[in-house]
Amino acid sequence: MAANWWTSILEKPKFEKRDTSFIIYLQSRSLKPIKWASLVEFSEYVAAMVEVRLMEDSIFILGVDYGPDRNLSIFAEAADIPILNFPTKITMWTSKDHVAVRYGYRANEQYIYATKAYWNNQIKKSKEIIEGHMRGETLYWMDDAEEKARLEAAEIKFYQDLLPSYIANMEAAEI
Repeated sequence: MAANWWTSILEKPKFEKRDTSFIIYLQSRSLKPIKWASLVEFSEYVAAMVEVRLMEDSIFILGVDYGPDRNLSIFAEAADIPILNFPTKITMWTSKDHVAVRYGYRANEQYIYATKAYWNNQIKKSKEIIEGHMRGETLYWMDDAEEKARLEAAEIKFYQDLLPSYIANMEAAEI
Protein backbone atom coordinates (compact mmCIF):
# COMPACT_ATOMS: atom_id res chain seq x y z
CA MET A 1 0.00 0.00 0.00
CA ALA A 2 2.72 2.45 0.92
CA ALA A 3 4.70 1.73 -2.24
CA ASN A 4 1.63 2.12 -4.45
CA TRP A 5 0.82 5.46 -2.83
CA TRP A 6 4.32 6.83 -3.55
CA THR A 7 4.12 5.60 -7.14
CA SER A 8 0.80 7.39 -7.68
CA ILE A 9 2.24 10.60 -6.24
CA LEU A 10 5.21 10.47 -8.58
CA GLU A 11 2.89 9.86 -11.53
CA LYS A 12 0.79 12.95 -10.74
CA PRO A 13 2.54 15.15 -8.18
CA LYS A 14 0.80 18.14 -6.66
CA PHE A 15 2.82 21.05 -5.38
CA GLU A 16 1.94 23.51 -2.66
CA LYS A 17 0.16 26.39 -4.33
CA ARG A 18 0.60 28.70 -1.37
CA ASP A 19 4.33 28.06 -1.10
CA THR A 20 5.94 30.81 -3.14
CA SER A 21 9.51 29.81 -2.49
CA PHE A 22 11.86 29.78 -5.42
CA ILE A 23 12.57 26.09 -4.82
CA ILE A 24 8.92 25.16 -5.32
CA TYR A 25 8.66 27.41 -8.37
CA LEU A 26 11.63 25.68 -9.99
CA GLN A 27 10.52 22.26 -8.90
CA SER A 28 7.00 22.53 -10.30
CA ARG A 29 8.43 23.62 -13.65
CA SER A 30 11.23 21.07 -13.77
CA LEU A 31 9.21 17.88 -13.83
CA LYS A 32 10.62 15.25 -16.12
CA PRO A 33 8.68 12.33 -17.58
CA ILE A 34 9.12 9.09 -15.66
CA LYS A 35 9.14 5.75 -17.45
CA TRP A 36 6.66 3.18 -16.18
CA ALA A 37 9.50 0.70 -15.62
CA SER A 38 11.18 3.24 -13.32
CA LEU A 39 8.00 3.65 -11.29
CA VAL A 40 7.67 -0.11 -10.95
CA GLU A 41 11.29 -0.44 -9.87
CA PHE A 42 10.91 2.41 -7.36
CA SER A 43 7.73 0.82 -5.98
CA GLU A 44 9.52 -2.51 -5.51
CA TYR A 45 12.36 -0.80 -3.59
CA VAL A 46 9.90 1.01 -1.31
CA ALA A 47 7.83 -2.14 -0.70
CA ALA A 48 10.93 -4.19 0.17
CA MET A 49 12.29 -1.51 2.53
CA VAL A 50 8.96 -1.07 4.31
CA GLU A 51 8.64 -4.83 4.74
CA VAL A 52 12.15 -5.17 6.19
CA ARG A 53 11.83 -2.13 8.46
CA LEU A 54 8.49 -3.24 9.86
CA MET A 55 10.10 -6.51 10.92
CA GLU A 56 12.70 -4.49 12.87
CA ASP A 57 10.69 -1.50 14.12
CA SER A 58 7.14 -0.83 15.16
CA ILE A 59 6.88 2.18 12.83
CA PHE A 60 8.72 3.33 9.73
CA ILE A 61 8.62 6.88 8.39
CA LEU A 62 9.26 8.09 4.85
CA GLY A 63 9.14 11.75 3.95
CA VAL A 64 9.88 14.68 1.75
CA ASP A 65 10.59 18.18 3.03
CA TYR A 66 12.02 20.14 0.10
CA GLY A 67 13.61 16.94 -1.14
CA PRO A 68 13.08 13.25 -0.46
CA ASP A 69 14.61 11.68 2.64
CA ARG A 70 17.65 9.43 2.39
CA ASN A 71 15.74 6.22 1.61
CA LEU A 72 13.49 7.77 -1.01
CA SER A 73 16.49 9.50 -2.60
CA ILE A 74 18.41 6.23 -2.86
CA PHE A 75 15.39 4.44 -4.36
CA ALA A 76 14.72 7.28 -6.80
CA GLU A 77 18.32 7.37 -7.97
CA ALA A 78 18.42 3.59 -8.41
CA ALA A 79 15.17 3.70 -10.42
CA ASP A 80 16.25 6.73 -12.49
CA ILE A 81 13.57 9.04 -11.09
CA PRO A 82 14.50 12.74 -10.88
CA ILE A 83 14.56 14.06 -7.32
CA LEU A 84 12.75 17.23 -8.42
CA ASN A 85 9.70 15.14 -9.34
CA PHE A 86 8.91 14.62 -5.64
CA PRO A 87 6.28 16.99 -4.28
CA THR A 88 7.23 18.72 -1.03
CA LYS A 89 6.04 18.41 2.54
CA ILE A 90 5.02 14.76 2.75
CA THR A 91 5.30 12.46 5.75
CA MET A 92 4.21 8.83 5.67
CA TRP A 93 3.97 6.63 8.75
CA THR A 94 3.77 2.88 8.28
CA SER A 95 3.24 0.16 10.84
CA LYS A 96 1.80 -3.32 10.76
CA ASP A 97 -1.55 -1.82 11.70
CA HIS A 98 -1.69 1.34 9.59
CA VAL A 99 -0.40 3.53 6.79
CA ALA A 100 -1.03 7.25 7.19
CA VAL A 101 0.21 10.21 5.20
CA ARG A 102 0.33 13.96 5.57
CA TYR A 103 0.55 15.44 2.06
CA GLY A 104 1.23 19.17 2.12
CA TYR A 105 2.31 21.79 4.62
CA ARG A 106 0.19 21.53 7.78
CA ALA A 107 -2.13 19.05 6.07
CA ASN A 108 -4.24 16.64 8.09
CA GLU A 109 -3.25 13.01 8.25
CA GLN A 110 -5.01 10.79 5.75
CA TYR A 111 -5.28 7.09 6.51
CA ILE A 112 -4.58 4.77 3.62
CA TYR A 113 -5.02 1.69 5.77
CA ALA A 114 -5.76 1.05 9.43
CA THR A 115 -6.91 -2.00 11.37
CA LYS A 116 -9.42 -2.21 14.21
CA ALA A 117 -6.47 -2.77 16.56
CA TYR A 118 -4.89 0.50 15.41
CA TRP A 119 -8.10 2.49 15.98
CA ASN A 120 -8.68 0.81 19.36
CA ASN A 121 -5.18 1.86 20.39
CA GLN A 122 -5.79 5.45 19.18
CA ILE A 123 -9.04 5.55 21.18
CA LYS A 124 -7.31 4.21 24.29
CA LYS A 125 -4.41 6.69 24.00
CA SER A 126 -6.77 9.62 23.43
CA LYS A 127 -8.80 8.73 26.51
CA GLU A 128 -5.61 8.42 28.58
CA ILE A 129 -4.45 11.84 27.39
CA ILE A 130 -7.84 13.38 28.24
CA GLU A 131 -7.80 11.79 31.70
CA GLY A 132 -4.24 12.98 32.32
CA HIS A 133 -5.20 16.55 31.45
CA MET A 134 -8.32 16.34 33.63
CA ARG A 135 -6.23 15.18 36.59
CA GLY A 136 -3.73 17.98 36.00
CA GLU A 137 -0.85 15.54 35.37
CA THR A 138 0.31 17.28 32.23
CA LEU A 139 1.88 20.68 31.77
CA TYR A 140 3.24 20.37 35.32
CA TRP A 141 6.15 22.68 34.49
CA MET A 142 3.89 25.66 33.79
CA ASP A 143 3.71 28.32 36.50
CA ASP A 144 0.88 30.38 34.97
CA ALA A 145 -2.25 28.58 36.22
CA GLU A 146 -4.56 30.43 33.85
CA GLU A 147 -2.47 29.60 30.77
CA LYS A 148 -2.10 26.00 31.96
CA ALA A 149 -5.88 25.65 32.35
CA ARG A 150 -6.43 27.17 28.89
CA LEU A 151 -3.97 24.77 27.25
CA GLU A 152 -5.35 21.77 29.10
CA ALA A 153 -8.89 22.65 28.05
CA ALA A 154 -7.74 23.00 24.43
CA GLU A 155 -6.00 19.60 24.54
CA ILE A 156 -9.04 17.95 26.12
CA LYS A 157 -11.30 19.41 23.42
CA PHE A 158 -8.87 18.37 20.67
CA TYR A 159 -8.87 14.71 21.78
CA GLN A 160 -12.58 14.67 22.56
CA ASP A 161 -13.22 15.93 19.02
CA LEU A 162 -11.05 13.14 17.59
CA LEU A 163 -12.79 10.32 19.45
CA PRO A 164 -15.98 10.13 17.32
CA SER A 165 -13.97 9.80 14.09
CA TYR A 166 -11.65 7.24 15.69
CA ILE A 167 -14.66 5.21 16.86
CA ALA A 168 -16.32 5.42 13.42
CA ASN A 169 -13.06 4.39 11.73
CA MET A 170 -12.66 1.48 14.13
CA GLU A 171 -16.19 0.28 13.42
CA ALA A 172 -15.62 0.59 9.66
CA ALA A 173 -12.22 -1.14 9.63
CA GLU A 174 -12.29 -4.57 8.04
CA ILE A 175 -9.69 -6.29 10.16
